[in-house]
Amino acid sequence: MKITIADRLEIEDLAARYNLAIDLGDADSWVSCFCAGGELIIDKTGEWSSSVLGLAEGRWRGASELHGFAAGLATGPQFRHWSYNRVLTPADGGIESVSYMNVYYLQLPAGDQLLTGVMRDRLVHGETGWKFASRRIEFDR
Repeated sequence: MKITIADRLEIEDLAARYNLAIDLGDADSWVSCFCAGGELIIDKTGEWSSSVLGLAEGRWRGASELHGFAAGLATGPQFRHWSYNRVLTPADGGIESVSYMNVYYLQLPAGDQLLTGVMRDRLVHGETGWKFASRRIEFDR
């Protein structure tokens, strides 16, 4: 499989929609970024991300679990996401992606506002375009 410019643009658009939806508390739109049976995995949290932000390692699979995760985040501190330096690699039946993420918490003290991490995605193409089959996150602190 060759990754086309159109694929890259569509995946960048998917990432932007994902970030905006979770940042604005739109759980339905966020879940729509995943394919049926898609999953979010948080592989690693640090002392700061778990104690200050209440993030937990775990796996959320399918629309109902993903929706619950997103709805829970909407009740916490406000944040904004950025993802960048995305490297796409063809994989059997889809595309694998690795990228960095920054999460900026708007209402926390200055030293606690920034959370960074690495995202490893598995993307599949369906009737409505590219979707996340799996997103695996490792937070740096």
